[in-house]
Amino acid sequence: GAEIEKKSDFKLVPVAWSQNWLAVRISEDFRYCGGANGNYHLDHAVFDLQTGTAVKPERWLRGLSSYGFVTEDSALARVLSKFADLRDFSTQFIAYANPEGFVFSLSRGACRGIGLCTKRVVVPYALLKRHATSEGKKVINDWMQKAEQPDTPASSTEGVDLLEAPSTR
Repeated sequence: GAEIEKKSDFKLVPVAWSQNWLAVRISEDFRYCGGANGNYHLDHAVFDLQTGTAVKPERWLRGLSSYGFVTEDSALARVLSKFADLRDFSTQFIAYANPEGFVFSLSRGACRGIGLCTKRVVVPYALLKRHATSEGKKVINDWMQKAEQPDTPASSTEGVDLLEAPSTR
């Protein structure tokens, strides 16, 4: 029989970086929303460039579950609701930080994780400082210092939709 070569269907795309942090979006090449079992995957990973280790953004704010989901009726959920009607989304989780604030991914029902059914919301650091853990305050201070120093490399691709239109294979 014919041999099938398995290729990775995942793309890693940098979405925010500075001297200390790198955030990447992890998504599938082939994804679609709808039907009984949509094919989707969208996730993020954040790396501390000083140590070379992956970090867990869910440790940055109070009001998040151990998996990074915003807990209902938390003070953090009330802040996030100023940016989106949370009743329209089944899940809300912290994804990463960028020069403007913490980035949350809001997903709708069975389509969670795909760009078509996911909304990214950036909540400014000033609104989240009181919800930050000690680790989160370090992240906030680091990004805010970068924003105040224009000659320091810090970048983000927020506002640029790096998710291509879903494949129609």
